[in-house]
Amino acid sequence: MTSFSIPEPHNNPWISEDKSLTSIKNALILGERTGHIKKRYPDESSFEDSNNYTDQEILPSLKLITVQRDISRKRRELNEVNLEIQKRKQDRETQDITHLDRIENKIEKIKSLNNHLQSILRCKDDIVNRLQQPLVGDYIKIDAAYHRYASEVFPLLTPILGELNNNLDNIEWYKTTQFSQDRHKLESLLNVLSSSFAAMQSQYQALCQMRRSMNEMYGSSSTVGAVADS
Repeated sequence: MTSFSIPEPHNNPWISEDKSLTSIKNALILGERTGHIKKRYPDESSFEDSNNYTDQEILPSLKLITVQRDISRKRRELNEVNLEIQKRKQDRETQDITHLDRIENKIEKIKSLNNHLQSILRCKDDIVNRLQQPLVGDYIKIDAAYHRYASEVFPLLTPILGELNNNLDNIEWYKTTQFSQDRHKLESLLNVLSSSFAAMQSQYQALCQMRRSMNEMYGSSSTVGAVADS
């Protein structure tokens, strides 16, 4: 009698196969090998590949492994992105000492400052002498105790000096009109002008009062007409 070896089932603790069907499965495998039943797989390797494919599709453990691989891959990608972000931050923080254009700009500024300081040092004696002089300029001699008062007076004199030409023109016009000889005429003329201004102001007030009165009359007449129409 020919003996047939039946492959043992997979020793996978997470296998989802029902143990009650093991005897039926063994009988089908035996029938396929004796020729009583048509083989589903041409050889044992195809049978093993089919089992592996089925296990990959069904077994939860393999699904969990696949998910873990995806998580690991995405985690590596996330780490790469975080690493790139950190590189950018470090580059921004250290660009003053790592970028050549920034370094050259700093060097130019330092050179300009150095030249300025050297010019000040060359003129140090002249600057010290000018600061020690108790004078405001070369022509106006003012003691150091009165410098503050002089600085307050000059801004007050500025508008007066700006109007100096107009004031001189007024003085010249007064001299040419000879008002000093007809002083009583000038006084009478000024009195007439003041009275005229007062009259104009009174008339202006009267016109304003009349305008307000007319506006009130117009408003009241419009209200009466609207009530009559309704």
